[in-house]
This record gives sequence, C-alpha cells and structure tokens, in this order.
Amino acid sequence: MNGQLNEKPFPELIREVRVSRRSGVLRLSQEKVMKAVFFENGLPVFAISNLKSEQLGELLVRIGKINREDFERASALVKANKGKRLGTILAENGFIDQAEIIPVVRQQVSEIIYSLFEWETGEYIFDEKVRADSDIKLNTFTPEIILEGVRRIKNESLIRAIFNDKGRKVQPAKDPQLRFQGVNLLPAEAFVLSRVDGPLAIEEILAMGGLPENETLRALCGLVSAGIIEYCEPIRDTAQRKTAARTSTNQQSNGNESEAKIREEILRTASFYNNADYYEVLGVTRSATPDEIKKAYYSLAKKFHPDRYHRSLEVDIRSKLETIFAKVSEAYEVLKNSEAREKYDQKIKAKPGATESAPPPPPTVSDSTAQKAASTNAKWKEKIQDNAGQKEKTQPNVPPPRSSQPVPQPQDAKPTVIVTKGQALSPAQQADLTFKRGQVFLQEKNYLEAVQMFRESVRLIPDNVQYRIYLAQSLSKNPKWFKEAEQQLLKASELEPYNASIYIRLGLLYKQAGMPKRAEAKFRDALSIDPTNRIALRELDTNKDEQNQRSDLKSLLKSDIGTIFSKLFKKK
Repeated sequence: MNGQLNEKPFPELIREVRVSRRSGVLRLSQEKVMKAVFFENGLPVFAISNLKSEQLGELLVRIGKINREDFERASALVKANKGKRLGTILAENGFIDQAEIIPVVRQQVSEIIYSLFEWETGEYIFDEKVRADSDIKLNTFTPEIILEGVRRIKNESLIRAIFNDKGRKVQPAKDPQLRFQGVNLLPAEAFVLSRVDGPLAIEEILAMGGLPENETLRALCGLVSAGIIEYCEPIRDTAQRKTAARTSTNQQSNGNESEAKIREEILRTASFYNNADYYEVLGVTRSATPDEIKKAYYSLAKKFHPDRYHRSLEVDIRSKLETIFAKVSEAYEVLKNSEAREKYDQKIKAKPGATESAPPPPPTVSDSTAQKAASTNAKWKEKIQDNAGQKEKTQPNVPPPRSSQPVPQPQDAKPTVIVTKGQALSPAQQADLTFKRGQVFLQEKNYLEAVQMFRESVRLIPDNVQYRIYLAQSLSKNPKWFKEAEQQLLKASELEPYNASIYIRLGLLYKQAGMPKRAEAKFRDALSIDPTNRIALRELDTNKDEQNQRSDLKSLLKSDIGTIFSKLFKKK
C-alpha cells in the first residue's frame, strides 16, 4: 500500500486501514517533513513527527507545563544520558510531575494525526512489519479521532475532491462493530447519518437538503472515514474519478434552465404550495406507496434545492425557493412515517374536495396574493377567537423554575388567545399573542414558523426571559441556528443570573453541539445555584470515569524518537 496523497487523501487512507483492521506503520512525507502513524488492528495508537514544533518538549513549553529554560536544561541532560527519554529526565529532575506527562504525550500524538488530514500532497507507504515501540498509546475512541480530524480540515476543496463522483453510493456499515460505535456526533453528522438508511448516491443525499452542501459533504467524509458509513462498491482509481467528475459536470451544464423559466416556475410553485396539502406538494395521490413518495421527494428536492442555484437569484426569489424546499422536506418527513401519515390523513379526511386523483397543476402567479391571504386567515381562524366587548384575556407569563426539577417543556394543551375586536394591541399584548402562536407551531414541530413568532416576541419585549428560552428551544432543532440559540440563552442568563434552568439548557445545547467542556462548565454553574439539581448531577456523573483514569508513568518510551525515525525513513 503506497502512493500519492493527491490520488488518495489521508481520510481515505485511514478509512482503508481501519476497515481492513491492519497493523503496522503508515509513513508519510512531504518534502522535508516526515510523519508516521502506528496502527494496531486498524486503530491509530501512536504517531511521531520530525517537525520541531510537534516535539514533546516544545508542546510542554507551549502549553505552559515547563518554561524554556527548564526545557533547555533537560535537553542537555538527555544528550549527556543517552538512552533516557526527555519525559523521564523532566520527571526525575523535578521539572514536571509525572502525572502530567502522559496526557500531554497523548495530546501530542493526536495533534500529529489531526495535522495529516490537511495534507493535500505527499507520499505514503504502509509497512506491516513495524510496530509502535511505546508504552503510551491513545485512549481516545478512534472514530472520534477521525471525525475530529475531518472537522479540522480548512480546505473544503480537499473534501469535495473525495466526493468528485456524486453518483457513487454509500450505505450504513454492514459490520455492526463499525456501524454502532456510540460516537459523539455533531448535529450535522447525526442529521446526515439519519438520512442514510440504505444505499443512496451522494447526489441523493445532497438533494435531501437540511444543510448546506459543504456541511453535508464534510459530515459524509467524517462518517465514511470513521467506517460508520461505507461505499457500496470499491473505491475507483484516479482516472475513473476524473471521468465521473467530468460527466457529472457536463450533465449539470446541459441541464441548466434559463433564469426566466426558473423564476417563473419558482413563483408558480410557491403560489400553489400556499394552499396545497402534503400529497399535493409531492405530487402524489393519497394512496401512494412509500417508494412513490420517496421518489417524488428526491425529484423535487433535487429540483428545488437552494444550493443548486447558488447566488444567481434575487433575494425575494431565493426566499420563495427556500420556502418551497422547506415545504417539500416537511411533507416528506410526515408522509414517510406511517404513524405520522395516518394522523395527517385523519386530519385532512374531512377536507372538501378530497380525491384520490393526482393533484391539479400549480395555479398561475397572479392567484398567489389572494391564496396566501385566505390561507393565513383560515390558519388562525381556529387558533384565535374574537370575543367582542371583552378585554383581552391572556395567560400570565410563568418564569422558568429555579428548583432542581427537570427543564420545563411547552404545555401539551394548545393555548387559546382571546382578543378584543377592533381594538389596537399594546406591544406587550402583541408579544404575548405571537408567543402563543409560537407555542402552537412548536407543538406541531413547525420550527421555522415557531422561530419567527418567538423572535417577534423577543423584539417587542427583549427583557422577557421566557420568550428567549422558547426561542432558543426552537432554534436548537436546527444545527445551523446554534449560534443564535446560544446567544438567546446567554442573554437570558444575564437577565436572570440565578436561574439554574437556563444554565442547564446551555449545557444541553453545548452537549448537543459536541462541546463537552463548555457543557460541563454550565452544568457546574447550575449546581452552584442549585446543588441538588438532578439534571446537572446526572450529566456531570457521566464524565466521572474519564476524569479518574490514571496510567502507569514508569516508562514513557523505550526508544528515542530520533532512533525510530532513522529506522522508519532510512534509505534502502
């Protein structure tokens, strides 16, 4: 196994070694830089580098474990005592406590491996005869190392090069040990994994939407490299990839429509979707099979995916396009689930004009305004009751609990709002009204509309903590809205600094986003306010074993790094 990295990038190399469970050393070189990763049964356990900045002593100085003077004195002692490792010298002479060395060595090894994910050029060769001569080995779960390495790739073109052939199919790993690994996935990675429920082409996964194309490809790259998802057929060689990429590009160019026709179709479809049910949105009958629904969804998702048109459309047209795509995705999410579909069928059973025929063609653009108004009025007719002659009745805002009870969820009962007919509402009344609308949308899992409602409530009454909490809860449903969800909860914590439930929500948000250290800090903040908080205690307890792990520090390395390099990279 040897070759060039521009033909087989490092993520694919580590995937291949992992899936085949090989043992040995993968040597990589780029001009004068040389690195090596040691594997045992497909798992990376150790790594070395000839870069000065990646040596143990430099890392200890950089992170403040020792100062430069101590490092230089220890280096001189290493030269005078050949055969002794730097770590041993440092510990024996009191420059650093032995307990602090092993985690730094593991950090050093991890950083060397992470750096290789960004190598675009260089040579590699795998030698199955060599083993790691070290008592310190990585204790981090291997798939998480691989996923983190892919997350750190800055050059998106490197990831795109891996998936040049959009027609290639992937599927969940057949090996249960690879498929069910209990990895801590980021929301984007979990989202993509949930969509790959069988053999799917890369282009089909991209067409599903929900994430920008670059985020979807990065998540796919991590999942495939970690072995959680696998290719349905062997990897093609470079010539086949380039041919497939050219074919895909030509097909896309030949399929481009004129901008005028695109705009016309977007406007016509957006108008039609205003009053369309989910079956009409997908263009299928109510007796359609799951396969027919799936095919209809893929076709529409590919046709109306916002990323397909990039920035060539005006803002208002692109906004309509995003609405169409969201509606298509929403329809598919309901109709693909048998239970959700049955409930939806019951909901629309009494709808006038319901038939088993295929839906009518979209109406003309000129009908859109009237249809949108009719749709809006009908939508809220059942949710807002007018009571002439009465003052507005609203439910008082109940602040989040400050006790150790679980984080509150929205009430099951849909709120009813009674407003005075013909009377102007104050900002507080408007905020309360939009808040209750947002609760309805949240209960219906219509998170986009819920976010819009709660944003309006926050805009009207910025100091209302409950509004911000509900807005953050809705935003947390989409990984692209993470930053805004975090900002809302941080602002809420400023308004009510002694509300433990806000810190719990922040901790859970960070945990969901794959930020364990931030999550732990927020759970501890909650405990400082409420020492008996069950959620905080439970979440912190899961990390206890990792914090208590300690290794035997008597022997760090059995041979000198320089000696290892001379053996690994010597000319034959």
